[in-house]
Amino acid sequence: MSPGSHWDIKLQMKTTGVLAISILFYCASAVASPQRLDCVLTDTPGQPASESRTVVIVFDETANSLAAQVAGQNYNFTTVSISNVSISAQYDDISLGLDRSGLGLVWQKYGTAVSTEYGKCQRNAAPAAEVH
Repeated sequence: MSPGSHWDIKLQMKTTGVLAISILFYCASAVASPQRLDCVLTDTPGQPASESRTVVIVFDETANSLAAQVAGQNYNFTTVSISNVSISAQYDDISLGLDRSGLGLVWQKYGTAVSTEYGKCQRNAAPAAEVH
């Protein structure tokens, strides 16, 4: 090893450490803020493309909260479970399931009969506004 290579290794280690810390802070800040998904419910069982209803979902992993807006009606879900793989939530007689990798959505409403709708979401890069 030449005399200068020792300093090169130390410099590379410091640079790598600073880069790793920067990435960690960036990822933490991205997760810490509420995130918005713009979704469209399009299918019911056995009837693909039978409808087109817009759903706006805002969730906050840190606060473990989720709100949704469908056709002007707001839902603040009370039972929320957020993992790296999926998000599930319940409000009164409505349940929501979301696959985080493919952003597939299942919206179910319980009453005298169970109504199930399926859809697709996309991430909205704009800051997540509160849905009340």
